[in-house]
Amino acid sequence: MKKDLLFYKIIAVFLIITVSFLYVNQARASILFAYFFVDIISIILIDYFTCTINILWGGCDDDGGGEGVTGEIQVDVKVNDSDGPIALQAPADYILKWSATNVSACTATWAEGEIGPQGTVQYSGVSDIGRFFYTLTCSGVSDTVIVDIIGPQVNLFGPTEVLIPDSLYINWTSQNVSSCSATSSPSIWTGSKPLQGPETIYSETNINNRGTYDFTLICSDDNNNSASDNHTATVIQVPRCSFAADPTSIILPQSSTLSWSCKYADTCSIDQGIGSVSNVFGTKDVRPPETTTYTLTCSGLDGSRSYQATVNVGFTPRLREVIPR
Repeated sequence: MKKDLLFYKIIAVFLIITVSFLYVNQARASILFAYFFVDIISIILIDYFTCTINILWGGCDDDGGGEGVTGEIQVDVKVNDSDGPIALQAPADYILKWSATNVSACTATWAEGEIGPQGTVQYSGVSDIGRFFYTLTCSGVSDTVIVDIIGPQVNLFGPTEVLIPDSLYINWTSQNVSSCSATSSPSIWTGSKPLQGPETIYSETNINNRGTYDFTLICSDDNNNSASDNHTATVIQVPRCSFAADPTSIILPQSSTLSWSCKYADTCSIDQGIGSVSNVFGTKDVRPPETTTYTLTCSGLDGSRSYQATVNVGFTPRLREVIPR
């Protein structure tokens, strides 16, 4: 406003001086000029010192010395006086605290609508396990603190398919727990267990162990929070064979010998026109005209398995004598 007033007074002085020189004597014009000159100087000085004082409060505004500008917005969110991330064991108690400067209202992920620039929230007995983000936003400026609520964790694992005579075992890990107990169907793995595995159920399986096994492990902490995990394994009897060609490469008219030995096989056969063979062990001489892969297929109590062997066939180069002319 003062800049506008100064502008208008300068225009007025200019007009008055011009008119004075035209219509009145020079002496009166000089007096009028001096009067307005003093007035202009006073306005300039007042405006200058007003801006100087206002610098302490943010400087002069666009009107030349009125209100100061808003300062920098700062936003801060803490949990238990920490910037986070912070990990707390369920059930968790913690204090969320926030503050913001140079704003009057903010929005937050933990509240509906606007909230004040300062405040605290007390959380008690939080049992939901997971990672939680608390974000405060004030005029586009935001800050976030992360809270991890941790509790019992259990991971139960092992082979899902066990081929006789391989071992049947179960393994597990746990975190944030003080005790673990097991159950299974059939009831071969029960009772109190250590906090970490593994444990062997059968070091060597046999036909009597065929079937499906369901394992469950439950672990708890001192606050009666618990977690569980399940695992299923199946013990099956299928053919276990070895199958090879010797030598693996020939040059005709050489031959190669296929050999095999099997366990837990009821019937076996080889393709490429060979047909049924012994389900225990055997050999077969072959002389394929070109590189050929042979497949041994055997069937057992719980399914069949296939094995392959390849005979590579090469050729002796034919040499032709060329007599120079």
